Amino acid sequence: VDWLTNMGDWNISRNRFYGLPLPFYVCEKCGKVHVIGSLEELKKRAVKPELVDKLPNIHRPWIDDIKIKCDCGEELSRISDVGDVWLDAGITPFSTKKYFTDKKFFKENFPNEFVCEMIEQIKLWFYSILVMSVVLTGKAPYERVVTYQYVKDENGGEFHKSGGNTLEADAVADKVGADVIRYLFSSSSPVFDMRFGFTLTDEARRKILAFWNIYTFFNTYAVLDNPDIAHFTPKKADLTISDKWLIESINKFVADSDLNYADDKSFVVVKDFEKLVDDISNFYIRSNRKRFWKADDKQSQLTAYWCLYQAIKAIIRVMCPITPFVTEYIWQNLVREFEKDEAEAIMLAGYPTKIYNQSFEGILEETAVARDIMSTAQRLRNEQQIKVKQPLRTMFVAGGERTSAVLKDFGEIIKDELNVKTLEEVSDDSKFNDEFLSVNFKKAGAVLKGDVQKLKNALAALGEDEMKKAVSGFKTGKVTIGEFNLDSDLFNLEKKPKTDFVIAHENGNTVVLDITLDEELVLGGYLREFIRGLQVLRKEAGFAIDDRIYAYFETANDDLAKMLYKFMPKIKQEVLIVRAVETVEHPDIEKNIEVGDSFIICKLQLAKGYHN
Repeated sequence: VDWLTNMGDWNISRNRFYGLPLPFYVCEKCGKVHVIGSLEELKKRAVKPELVDKLPNIHRPWIDDIKIKCDCGEELSRISDVGDVWLDAGITPFSTKKYFTDKKFFKENFPNEFVCEMIEQIKLWFYSILVMSVVLTGKAPYERVVTYQYVKDENGGEFHKSGGNTLEADAVADKVGADVIRYLFSSSSPVFDMRFGFTLTDEARRKILAFWNIYTFFNTYAVLDNPDIAHFTPKKADLTISDKWLIESINKFVADSDLNYADDKSFVVVKDFEKLVDDISNFYIRSNRKRFWKADDKQSQLTAYWCLYQAIKAIIRVMCPITPFVTEYIWQNLVREFEKDEAEAIMLAGYPTKIYNQSFEGILEETAVARDIMSTAQRLRNEQQIKVKQPLRTMFVAGGERTSAVLKDFGEIIKDELNVKTLEEVSDDSKFNDEFLSVNFKKAGAVLKGDVQKLKNALAALGEDEMKKAVSGFKTGKVTIGEFNLDSDLFNLEKKPKTDFVIAHENGNTVVLDITLDEELVLGGYLREFIRGLQVLRKEAGFAIDDRIYAYFETANDDLAKMLYKFMPKIKQEVLIVRAVETVEHPDIEKNIEVGDSFIICKLQLAKGYHN
């Protein structure tokens, strides 16, 4: 604004050896100034017209060989200065759009829909092209202008070649990849200075890899099952609650990103992409993993494949302008493998539309409530240092009508995610708390004066039954404690969780976990821990995901031995064990798996030639 307010005359001349010639010829004899408007006019005025045709270009110094003849007969040389480079830059909408040679073409392509450069160009390029356009057409040469701030190093310092603080674009691209650089730039709001460096490119790569892991997860299982996605669309009745969430989430991402691209806000597209990827990884895939692997319900399995495939397909079509290489790879190696008649390249596929022809109103809000409940319960587990591998007996939730609907729709997912046996809705948390009274010192002090400390001591000395009696009196209006018979407003009603429960109140819901552990629950925790360890062992041994194995287990711990005996069928099913044997003479891997405070000796061997 200060620049615009204080703008003076524009000194358009520069003293340079090379540049755009200013077409002014001044006659010192008669004082006339000639302004040459074209090569044709220059040729007519030239003393030696043949030299004009021999010019390699019309820039200085070559143009200075041409002299013109004044009306008074004097031979004139061009003034020696060249024009400001912004004169060149300002005329580009006209020189590139054939203003002088093809008026029809010019009208079809003028004005520019969009120009983008850093903020300094407000008083340079944006201004120069505006001046030129107003002079020639009386109109602005652009419909939309976007500026951005400076690119700085990771610490906010300036990049300078002279100071040795610089990064070469080609070298960085060779090291981190073009997609990572594009992603990092696209994620930065043009309103603020952008930071750039290898720590930040590593973070960008991790975010892209988070999506890549979704693709890898899908591909790992799809290669085994080869689902016929191209000829399948699930019926509404076949969709689970999480399928509906995924469909609505993708449709919202597609619609929102379309608007954000149109508004030149790629940084919002990237932000939405990162949240969506996190939600798919940590909600949809986590809660549906079993539908992809060892699924008994093939219709449900195919529906899960279809939903995740459509999600990946839509996401890469949205993101291909930002990360063209990784999205093209997925397009060729996933989409065109399942749908042979799809576009030859992702850039030819067009922007995606809704992935399902029905909407599921309210599902995103319901899911947010369910995830809030799960997050609260997980925090309670963490505070008590109870791993999610350890099953718990019961989880209680109290909330409003919406919470009731959420528990009905998401109950199985909540139980599975939190590893609780039962989920129960309650109206309040009274049965999980012990109630007791404390002194309201502000009110009691005004009434009792010096006796308020005596009341506090008498209250602290009450036994459990006496406190219950005092609480009962509080609720009817009068509290009797020894010599005191007082109004309820001199006390505060307090609550503390009973020793078997932990409680949290968040986002309008009350979440309670029963944290008592019996032998069955403890052994169930050992089972989850052991299966996880076996899966890691399979990976270390290099077994394929569908390889069957022989296994030998040994432990000196009685509880772990009980766990192995009780849950062996489930262990065999989860880890693809053909047979638990008495000995493995040539194991592919042998290792101790720590479970609880002890360990189990494990020997695994590939069951060669075994086919499921």
